[in-house]
Amino acid sequence: MERRITTNELETAISGKRGDVVGPARRLASEPNPSGRRIRLAAITGAMAKAIALVAQVIAVAVAGRALGQDGFGLFVVITSLVSWVSLAGIGIAPGLTLTTARAAAEGNDAEAANQFVVALLLMLTVATLVIVGTLLLGATGIVDDTLSEWMGSTSDDGRTALQVMAVLVAAQLVVVVPESAQLGLQRQHVTNLWAAAGSAAAIVGMFAAGGAIGSVTAFLAISQGPQVVARFVNGVAFVVRHQRLMRPAHLRLREQAARLIGSGIAFAGLSMATVISLQVGLIIVAASTDTASLALAGVIVRGYMLEVSGLSLISTPTWPAIARAAALGERQWILHAYRSLTRAALAYSGAAALVILVALEPLIEVWTGMRVTDNALLRVLLAAFIVVNGWAHANAMTLVGLGLLGFTAVTLIAESVLVVALVAAFVPVAGVSAYVGALAVAAVLVSGWLLPWRVSRRLNERGGR
Repeated sequence: MERRITTNELETAISGKRGDVVGPARRLASEPNPSGRRIRLAAITGAMAKAIALVAQVIAVAVAGRALGQDGFGLFVVITSLVSWVSLAGIGIAPGLTLTTARAAAEGNDAEAANQFVVALLLMLTVATLVIVGTLLLGATGIVDDTLSEWMGSTSDDGRTALQVMAVLVAAQLVVVVPESAQLGLQRQHVTNLWAAAGSAAAIVGMFAAGGAIGSVTAFLAISQGPQVVARFVNGVAFVVRHQRLMRPAHLRLREQAARLIGSGIAFAGLSMATVISLQVGLIIVAASTDTASLALAGVIVRGYMLEVSGLSLISTPTWPAIARAAALGERQWILHAYRSLTRAALAYSGAAALVILVALEPLIEVWTGMRVTDNALLRVLLAAFIVVNGWAHANAMTLVGLGLLGFTAVTLIAESVLVVALVAAFVPVAGVSAYVGALAVAAVLVSGWLLPWRVSRRLNERGGR
Protein backbone atom coordinates (compact mmCIF):
# COMPACT_ATOMS: atom_id res chain seq x y z
CA MET A 1 0.00 0.00 0.00
CA GLU A 2 2.72 2.42 0.85
CA ARG A 3 4.56 1.90 -2.44
CA ARG A 4 1.37 2.31 -4.46
CA ILE A 5 0.60 5.58 -2.80
CA THR A 6 4.09 6.81 -3.48
CA THR A 7 3.75 5.93 -7.16
CA ASN A 8 0.44 7.75 -7.38
CA GLU A 9 1.90 10.88 -5.86
CA LEU A 10 4.77 10.87 -8.32
CA GLU A 11 2.67 10.21 -11.41
CA THR A 12 0.22 13.01 -10.71
CA ALA A 13 2.92 15.62 -11.07
CA ILE A 14 4.06 14.03 -14.37
CA SER A 15 0.65 13.78 -16.01
CA GLY A 16 -0.27 17.40 -15.33
CA LYS A 17 -3.30 16.58 -13.19
CA ARG A 18 -2.28 18.89 -10.40
CA GLY A 19 -3.72 21.87 -8.63
CA ASP A 20 -4.05 23.45 -5.24
CA VAL A 21 -6.22 23.03 -2.18
CA VAL A 22 -5.20 25.33 0.63
CA GLY A 23 -5.80 22.99 3.56
CA PRO A 24 -3.70 20.00 2.41
CA ALA A 25 -1.00 22.24 0.96
CA ARG A 26 -0.63 24.15 4.22
CA ARG A 27 -0.63 20.91 6.21
CA LEU A 28 2.14 19.36 4.11
CA ALA A 29 4.22 22.52 4.08
CA SER A 30 3.93 23.09 7.84
CA GLU A 31 5.26 19.69 8.91
CA PRO A 32 8.90 19.27 9.94
CA ASN A 33 9.58 16.97 6.97
CA PRO A 34 12.50 18.51 5.03
CA SER A 35 10.73 17.81 1.74
CA GLY A 36 7.77 19.97 2.77
CA ARG A 37 9.33 23.13 1.34
CA ARG A 38 9.91 21.39 -1.98
CA ILE A 39 6.32 20.17 -2.07
CA ARG A 40 5.06 23.70 -1.48
CA LEU A 41 7.43 25.10 -4.10
CA ALA A 42 6.30 22.47 -6.60
CA ALA A 43 2.64 23.29 -5.88
CA ILE A 44 3.17 27.03 -6.35
CA THR A 45 5.20 26.72 -9.55
CA GLY A 46 2.87 24.00 -10.82
CA ALA A 47 -0.15 26.28 -10.39
CA MET A 48 1.71 29.08 -12.17
CA ALA A 49 2.73 26.83 -15.06
CA LYS A 50 -0.80 25.46 -15.37
CA ALA A 51 -2.29 28.97 -15.39
CA ILE A 52 0.05 30.14 -18.15
CA ALA A 53 -0.62 26.94 -20.11
CA LEU A 54 -4.37 27.55 -19.82
CA VAL A 55 -3.95 31.07 -21.18
CA ALA A 56 -1.86 29.68 -24.05
CA GLN A 57 -4.57 27.14 -24.91
CA VAL A 58 -7.32 29.77 -24.86
CA ILE A 59 -5.30 32.04 -27.15
CA ALA A 60 -4.36 29.12 -29.43
CA VAL A 61 -7.98 28.23 -30.15
CA ALA A 62 -8.87 31.89 -30.66
CA VAL A 63 -5.98 32.37 -33.11
CA ALA A 64 -6.67 29.09 -34.92
CA GLY A 65 -10.34 29.90 -35.43
CA ARG A 66 -9.57 33.29 -36.94
CA ALA A 67 -6.34 32.60 -38.84
CA LEU A 68 -7.21 29.15 -40.24
CA GLY A 69 -10.93 29.52 -40.83
CA GLN A 70 -13.50 26.81 -40.38
CA ASP A 71 -11.91 24.35 -42.82
CA GLY A 72 -8.40 24.88 -41.47
CA PHE A 73 -9.58 24.54 -37.89
CA GLY A 74 -11.34 21.29 -38.79
CA LEU A 75 -8.10 20.00 -40.31
CA PHE A 76 -6.24 20.98 -37.12
CA VAL A 77 -8.80 19.05 -35.02
CA VAL A 78 -8.45 15.90 -37.16
CA ILE A 79 -4.64 15.95 -37.08
CA THR A 80 -4.34 16.49 -33.33
CA SER A 81 -6.91 13.74 -32.71
CA LEU A 82 -5.03 11.26 -34.89
CA VAL A 83 -1.63 11.94 -33.30
CA SER A 84 -2.91 12.16 -29.70
CA TRP A 85 -2.86 8.37 -29.45
CA VAL A 86 0.92 8.34 -29.70
CA SER A 87 1.28 10.11 -26.35
CA LEU A 88 -0.03 6.98 -24.59
CA ALA A 89 3.25 5.22 -25.40
CA GLY A 90 5.18 7.06 -22.69
CA ILE A 91 2.69 6.91 -19.84
CA GLY A 92 3.90 3.59 -18.43
CA ILE A 93 7.50 4.75 -18.32
CA ALA A 94 7.20 7.95 -16.30
CA PRO A 95 5.92 6.66 -12.93
CA GLY A 96 8.32 3.73 -12.82
CA LEU A 97 11.34 5.93 -13.49
CA THR A 98 10.24 8.55 -10.97
CA LEU A 99 9.72 5.95 -8.26
CA THR A 100 13.07 4.29 -8.92
CA THR A 101 14.87 7.62 -8.89
CA ALA A 102 13.21 8.63 -5.62
CA ARG A 103 14.14 5.35 -3.93
CA ALA A 104 17.67 5.44 -5.26
CA ALA A 105 18.14 9.00 -4.06
CA ALA A 106 16.94 8.06 -0.58
CA GLU A 107 19.25 5.02 -0.46
CA GLY A 108 22.21 6.67 -2.20
CA ASN A 109 22.06 4.01 -4.94
CA ASP A 110 23.28 5.92 -8.00
CA ALA A 111 23.83 2.74 -10.02
CA GLU A 112 20.17 1.70 -9.92
CA ALA A 113 19.01 5.21 -10.81
CA ALA A 114 21.38 5.30 -13.78
CA ASN A 115 20.25 1.86 -14.99
CA GLN A 116 16.60 2.84 -15.01
CA PHE A 117 17.27 6.24 -16.55
CA VAL A 118 19.20 4.83 -19.50
CA VAL A 119 16.65 2.05 -20.08
CA ALA A 120 13.80 4.56 -20.07
CA LEU A 121 15.69 6.85 -22.43
CA LEU A 122 16.40 3.99 -24.85
CA LEU A 123 12.76 2.90 -24.81
CA MET A 124 11.45 6.39 -25.51
CA LEU A 125 14.03 7.08 -28.22
CA THR A 126 12.95 3.84 -29.91
CA VAL A 127 9.26 4.74 -29.72
CA ALA A 128 9.92 8.30 -30.93
CA THR A 129 11.89 7.00 -33.91
CA LEU A 130 9.11 4.56 -34.82
CA VAL A 131 6.54 7.38 -34.62
CA ILE A 132 8.49 9.64 -36.95
CA VAL A 133 9.38 6.90 -39.45
CA GLY A 134 5.81 5.56 -39.44
CA THR A 135 4.35 9.00 -40.10
CA LEU A 136 6.75 9.61 -42.99
CA LEU A 137 5.87 6.24 -44.51
CA LEU A 138 2.15 6.95 -44.21
CA GLY A 139 2.67 10.27 -45.98
CA ALA A 140 4.64 8.61 -48.77
CA THR A 141 2.01 5.92 -49.39
CA GLY A 142 -0.83 8.37 -49.86
CA ILE A 143 -2.90 6.98 -46.98
CA VAL A 144 -2.87 10.36 -45.24
CA ASP A 145 -4.07 12.17 -48.37
CA ASP A 146 -6.85 9.64 -48.94
CA THR A 147 -8.02 9.85 -45.31
CA LEU A 148 -8.04 13.66 -45.22
CA SER A 149 -9.80 13.76 -48.58
CA GLU A 150 -12.52 11.41 -47.34
CA TRP A 151 -13.07 13.21 -44.04
CA MET A 152 -12.47 16.82 -45.04
CA GLY A 153 -13.66 16.71 -48.63
CA SER A 154 -10.27 17.87 -49.89
CA THR A 155 -6.57 17.29 -49.42
CA SER A 156 -3.49 19.48 -49.43
CA ASP A 157 0.24 19.44 -48.84
CA ASP A 158 -0.43 21.46 -45.69
CA GLY A 159 -2.42 18.62 -44.15
CA ARG A 160 0.28 16.05 -44.83
CA THR A 161 3.07 18.33 -43.59
CA ALA A 162 1.10 19.35 -40.49
CA LEU A 163 0.58 15.70 -39.57
CA GLN A 164 4.33 15.09 -39.85
CA VAL A 165 5.17 18.18 -37.78
CA MET A 166 2.67 17.14 -35.10
CA ALA A 167 4.18 13.65 -35.00
CA VAL A 168 7.68 15.11 -34.52
CA LEU A 169 6.45 17.33 -31.67
CA VAL A 170 4.75 14.42 -29.92
CA ALA A 171 7.79 12.19 -30.44
CA ALA A 172 10.00 14.86 -28.88
CA GLN A 173 7.70 15.03 -25.86
CA LEU A 174 8.00 11.26 -25.41
CA VAL A 175 11.75 11.70 -25.05
CA VAL A 176 11.78 14.75 -22.78
CA VAL A 177 9.43 13.03 -20.30
CA VAL A 178 12.42 10.86 -19.27
CA PRO A 179 14.56 13.61 -17.70
CA GLU A 180 11.38 15.24 -16.36
CA SER A 181 10.45 12.01 -14.58
CA ALA A 182 13.89 11.66 -13.04
CA GLN A 183 13.78 15.33 -12.08
CA LEU A 184 10.54 14.73 -10.23
CA GLY A 185 12.04 11.74 -8.43
CA LEU A 186 14.77 14.04 -7.11
CA GLN A 187 12.08 16.49 -5.91
CA ARG A 188 13.12 19.10 -8.45
CA GLN A 189 9.69 19.44 -10.04
CA HIS A 190 9.71 23.21 -9.59
CA VAL A 191 12.46 23.44 -12.22
CA THR A 192 10.32 21.49 -14.69
CA ASN A 193 7.38 23.76 -13.93
CA LEU A 194 9.41 26.93 -14.52
CA TRP A 195 10.64 25.71 -17.91
CA ALA A 196 7.10 24.67 -18.88
CA ALA A 197 5.84 28.12 -17.92
CA ALA A 198 8.58 29.74 -20.02
CA GLY A 199 7.61 27.62 -23.03
CA SER A 200 3.92 28.50 -22.72
CA ALA A 201 4.78 32.20 -22.36
CA ALA A 202 6.95 32.04 -25.50
CA ALA A 203 4.08 30.39 -27.39
CA ILE A 204 1.72 33.19 -26.31
CA VAL A 205 4.15 35.84 -27.53
CA GLY A 206 4.60 34.00 -30.83
CA MET A 207 0.87 33.69 -31.47
CA PHE A 208 0.26 37.35 -30.71
CA ALA A 209 3.16 38.36 -32.96
CA ALA A 210 2.03 36.19 -35.88
CA GLY A 211 -1.73 36.68 -35.43
CA GLY A 212 -3.64 36.63 -38.68
CA ALA A 213 -0.44 36.08 -40.68
CA ILE A 214 -0.58 32.37 -39.82
CA GLY A 215 -1.72 30.95 -43.11
CA SER A 216 -1.41 27.21 -42.59
CA VAL A 217 -2.02 24.51 -40.01
CA THR A 218 1.68 23.60 -40.16
CA ALA A 219 2.75 27.13 -39.22
CA PHE A 220 0.15 27.27 -36.46
CA LEU A 221 1.40 24.02 -34.90
CA ALA A 222 5.00 25.22 -35.02
CA ILE A 223 4.17 28.57 -33.39
CA SER A 224 1.64 27.37 -30.80
CA GLN A 225 3.33 24.16 -29.65
CA GLY A 226 6.95 24.37 -30.78
CA PRO A 227 8.19 26.75 -28.02
CA GLN A 228 6.81 24.51 -25.28
CA VAL A 229 8.59 21.44 -26.65
CA VAL A 230 11.83 23.40 -27.11
CA ALA A 231 11.68 24.66 -23.50
CA ARG A 232 11.14 21.14 -22.15
CA PHE A 233 13.99 19.86 -24.32
CA VAL A 234 16.37 22.53 -22.99
CA ASN A 235 15.36 21.60 -19.45
CA GLY A 236 16.09 17.94 -20.20
CA VAL A 237 19.52 18.68 -21.62
CA ALA A 238 20.39 20.89 -18.66
CA PHE A 239 19.27 18.16 -16.26
CA VAL A 240 21.39 15.49 -17.96
CA VAL A 241 24.44 17.78 -18.01
CA ARG A 242 24.00 18.45 -14.31
CA HIS A 243 23.47 14.76 -13.44
CA GLN A 244 25.90 13.05 -15.79
CA ARG A 245 26.12 10.03 -13.49
CA LEU A 246 22.67 9.00 -14.78
CA MET A 247 24.22 8.35 -18.20
CA ARG A 248 26.76 5.88 -16.75
CA PRO A 249 24.79 2.72 -15.87
CA ALA A 250 26.30 -0.40 -14.34
CA HIS A 251 25.06 -3.97 -14.98
CA LEU A 252 22.39 -2.88 -17.44
CA ARG A 253 19.62 -5.49 -17.70
CA LEU A 254 17.49 -4.08 -20.48
CA ARG A 255 14.71 -6.67 -20.63
CA GLU A 256 14.15 -6.98 -16.90
CA GLN A 257 14.26 -3.27 -16.18
CA ALA A 258 12.11 -2.36 -19.20
CA ALA A 259 9.43 -4.80 -18.03
CA ARG A 260 9.50 -3.24 -14.56
CA LEU A 261 9.15 0.27 -15.95
CA ILE A 262 6.30 -0.59 -18.29
CA GLY A 263 4.42 -2.67 -15.73
CA SER A 264 4.44 0.08 -13.13
CA GLY A 265 2.45 2.46 -15.30
CA ILE A 266 -0.30 0.23 -16.73
CA ALA A 267 -2.99 1.62 -14.46
CA PHE A 268 -1.97 5.19 -15.19
CA ALA A 269 -2.09 4.42 -18.89
CA GLY A 270 -5.64 3.23 -18.35
CA LEU A 271 -6.70 6.56 -16.87
CA SER A 272 -5.27 8.54 -19.76
CA MET A 273 -6.50 6.03 -22.33
CA ALA A 274 -10.07 6.51 -21.12
CA THR A 275 -9.89 10.23 -21.91
CA VAL A 276 -8.34 9.67 -25.33
CA ILE A 277 -10.90 7.02 -26.28
CA SER A 278 -13.98 8.99 -25.27
CA LEU A 279 -12.89 12.36 -26.68
CA GLN A 280 -10.58 11.70 -29.61
CA VAL A 281 -12.29 8.62 -31.06
CA GLY A 282 -15.54 10.54 -30.84
CA LEU A 283 -14.02 13.42 -32.80
CA ILE A 284 -12.74 11.04 -35.45
CA ILE A 285 -16.22 9.56 -35.84
CA VAL A 286 -17.67 13.07 -36.14
CA ALA A 287 -15.08 13.86 -38.81
CA ALA A 288 -15.96 10.74 -40.78
CA SER A 289 -19.75 11.11 -40.40
CA THR A 290 -20.56 14.83 -40.62
CA ASP A 291 -19.54 18.03 -42.37
CA THR A 292 -16.74 20.49 -41.63
CA ALA A 293 -18.99 22.85 -39.67
CA SER A 294 -20.05 20.09 -37.29
CA LEU A 295 -16.45 18.96 -36.87
CA ALA A 296 -15.32 22.50 -36.05
CA LEU A 297 -18.09 22.87 -33.46
CA ALA A 298 -17.23 19.52 -31.87
CA GLY A 299 -13.55 20.46 -31.84
CA VAL A 300 -14.22 23.74 -30.05
CA ILE A 301 -16.44 21.99 -27.50
CA VAL A 302 -13.77 19.38 -26.77
CA ARG A 303 -11.07 22.02 -26.34
CA GLY A 304 -13.34 24.06 -24.11
CA TYR A 305 -14.06 20.97 -22.04
CA MET A 306 -10.35 20.19 -21.72
CA LEU A 307 -9.74 23.75 -20.50
CA GLU A 308 -12.56 23.35 -18.00
CA VAL A 309 -11.05 20.12 -16.71
CA SER A 310 -7.64 21.79 -16.44
CA GLY A 311 -9.23 24.43 -14.25
CA LEU A 312 -10.94 21.70 -12.24
CA SER A 313 -7.59 20.00 -11.66
CA LEU A 314 -6.34 23.15 -9.98
CA ILE A 315 -8.68 22.37 -7.07
CA SER A 316 -8.20 18.60 -7.02
CA THR A 317 -4.48 18.45 -6.28
CA PRO A 318 -2.58 18.17 -3.99
CA THR A 319 -5.79 17.00 -2.31
CA TRP A 320 -5.49 13.41 -3.45
CA PRO A 321 -1.79 12.97 -2.57
CA ALA A 322 -2.69 14.36 0.86
CA ILE A 323 -5.53 11.81 1.04
CA ALA A 324 -3.02 9.08 0.20
CA ARG A 325 -0.80 10.17 3.05
CA ALA A 326 -3.73 10.41 5.46
CA ALA A 327 -4.87 6.93 4.40
CA ALA A 328 -1.47 5.53 5.28
CA LEU A 329 -1.76 7.14 8.73
CA GLY A 330 -5.34 5.94 9.24
CA GLU A 331 -6.76 9.48 9.51
CA ARG A 332 -10.30 8.66 8.38
CA GLN A 333 -11.91 11.87 9.65
CA TRP A 334 -9.40 14.01 7.78
CA ILE A 335 -10.09 12.04 4.60
CA LEU A 336 -13.83 12.57 4.99
CA HIS A 337 -13.32 16.30 5.47
CA ALA A 338 -11.02 16.53 2.44
CA TYR A 339 -13.44 14.49 0.30
CA ARG A 340 -16.40 16.68 1.20
CA SER A 341 -14.44 19.86 0.59
CA LEU A 342 -13.22 18.60 -2.78
CA THR A 343 -16.67 17.52 -3.98
CA ARG A 344 -18.25 20.82 -2.90
CA ALA A 345 -15.57 22.81 -4.69
CA ALA A 346 -15.82 20.64 -7.82
CA LEU A 347 -19.61 20.95 -7.98
CA ALA A 348 -19.49 24.72 -7.44
CA TYR A 349 -16.91 25.13 -10.19
CA SER A 350 -18.70 22.78 -12.61
CA GLY A 351 -22.07 24.36 -11.84
CA ALA A 352 -20.74 27.81 -12.71
CA ALA A 353 -19.30 26.49 -15.98
CA ALA A 354 -22.61 24.76 -16.80
CA LEU A 355 -24.53 27.99 -16.18
CA VAL A 356 -22.30 29.86 -18.63
CA ILE A 357 -22.89 27.14 -21.22
CA LEU A 358 -26.68 27.29 -20.81
CA VAL A 359 -26.79 31.06 -21.13
CA ALA A 360 -24.16 31.91 -23.73
CA LEU A 361 -22.57 28.95 -25.52
CA GLU A 362 -22.99 30.24 -29.08
CA PRO A 363 -21.78 33.83 -28.49
CA LEU A 364 -18.98 32.52 -26.27
CA ILE A 365 -17.67 30.32 -29.09
CA GLU A 366 -17.91 33.21 -31.55
CA VAL A 367 -16.00 35.57 -29.26
CA TRP A 368 -13.41 32.89 -28.52
CA THR A 369 -12.77 31.54 -32.01
CA GLY A 370 -14.27 34.09 -34.40
CA MET A 371 -16.35 31.31 -35.97
CA ARG A 372 -20.12 31.55 -36.20
CA VAL A 373 -21.70 28.29 -35.18
CA THR A 374 -25.29 27.26 -34.63
CA ASP A 375 -26.10 25.43 -31.43
CA ASN A 376 -29.48 24.49 -29.96
CA ALA A 377 -31.14 24.15 -26.58
CA LEU A 378 -30.66 20.37 -26.51
CA LEU A 379 -26.93 20.67 -27.15
CA ARG A 380 -26.52 23.25 -24.38
CA VAL A 381 -28.49 21.19 -21.87
CA LEU A 382 -26.57 18.01 -22.66
CA LEU A 383 -23.20 19.76 -22.45
CA ALA A 384 -24.11 21.49 -19.17
CA ALA A 385 -25.29 18.18 -17.69
CA PHE A 386 -22.08 16.47 -18.74
CA ILE A 387 -19.93 19.20 -17.19
CA VAL A 388 -21.71 18.92 -13.82
CA VAL A 389 -21.70 15.11 -13.70
CA ASN A 390 -18.08 15.02 -14.82
CA GLY A 391 -17.10 17.46 -12.05
CA TRP A 392 -18.72 15.18 -9.49
CA ALA A 393 -17.08 12.08 -10.99
CA HIS A 394 -13.68 13.81 -11.15
CA ALA A 395 -13.72 14.61 -7.43
CA ASN A 396 -14.58 11.00 -6.62
CA ALA A 397 -11.98 9.65 -9.04
CA MET A 398 -9.21 11.71 -7.44
CA THR A 399 -10.32 10.54 -3.99
CA LEU A 400 -10.18 6.91 -5.10
CA VAL A 401 -6.69 7.40 -6.50
CA GLY A 402 -5.62 8.86 -3.16
CA LEU A 403 -7.11 5.84 -1.39
CA GLY A 404 -5.02 3.53 -3.59
CA LEU A 405 -7.86 2.24 -5.81
CA LEU A 406 -6.24 3.26 -9.08
CA GLY A 407 -7.07 0.04 -10.90
CA PHE A 408 -10.79 0.25 -10.13
CA THR A 409 -10.88 3.89 -11.23
CA ALA A 410 -9.08 3.13 -14.50
CA VAL A 411 -11.34 0.19 -15.37
CA THR A 412 -14.46 2.24 -14.63
CA LEU A 413 -13.39 5.15 -16.82
CA ILE A 414 -12.29 2.85 -19.67
CA ALA A 415 -15.67 1.09 -19.55
CA GLU A 416 -17.36 4.49 -19.73
CA SER A 417 -15.23 5.51 -22.72
CA VAL A 418 -16.17 2.32 -24.58
CA LEU A 419 -19.84 3.11 -23.99
CA VAL A 420 -19.24 6.65 -25.31
CA VAL A 421 -17.73 5.30 -28.53
CA ALA A 422 -20.62 2.88 -29.04
CA LEU A 423 -23.20 5.63 -28.57
CA VAL A 424 -21.30 8.05 -30.80
CA ALA A 425 -20.97 5.51 -33.60
CA ALA A 426 -24.69 4.73 -33.42
CA PHE A 427 -26.17 8.22 -33.19
CA VAL A 428 -23.72 10.83 -34.57
CA PRO A 429 -24.53 10.01 -38.23
CA VAL A 430 -28.17 10.83 -37.40
CA ALA A 431 -28.00 13.65 -34.85
CA GLY A 432 -24.52 15.13 -35.34
CA VAL A 433 -22.71 17.03 -32.58
CA SER A 434 -25.70 16.83 -30.20
CA ALA A 435 -25.37 13.04 -30.28
CA TYR A 436 -21.64 13.30 -29.52
CA VAL A 437 -22.21 15.49 -26.47
CA GLY A 438 -25.23 13.41 -25.49
CA ALA A 439 -23.12 10.26 -25.55
CA LEU A 440 -20.63 11.85 -23.16
CA ALA A 441 -23.42 12.95 -20.80
CA VAL A 442 -25.36 9.67 -20.84
CA ALA A 443 -22.25 7.55 -20.30
CA ALA A 444 -21.11 9.75 -17.39
CA VAL A 445 -24.51 9.42 -15.71
CA LEU A 446 -24.69 5.65 -16.24
CA VAL A 447 -21.11 4.82 -15.21
CA SER A 448 -18.73 7.17 -13.40
CA GLY A 449 -21.42 9.47 -12.01
CA TRP A 450 -22.64 6.80 -9.59
CA LEU A 451 -20.08 3.99 -9.62
CA LEU A 452 -17.12 6.09 -8.45
CA PRO A 453 -18.94 7.75 -5.51
CA TRP A 454 -20.37 4.36 -4.54
CA ARG A 455 -16.85 2.96 -4.35
CA VAL A 456 -15.62 5.94 -2.34
CA SER A 457 -18.42 5.47 0.19
CA ARG A 458 -17.74 1.76 0.46
CA ARG A 459 -14.01 2.30 0.90
CA LEU A 460 -14.47 4.91 3.62
CA ASN A 461 -16.93 2.68 5.45
CA GLU A 462 -14.46 -0.19 5.27
CA ARG A 463 -11.83 2.02 6.86
CA GLY A 464 -14.27 3.19 9.50
CA GLY A 465 -14.99 -0.35 10.55
CA ARG A 466 -11.38 -1.30 11.11
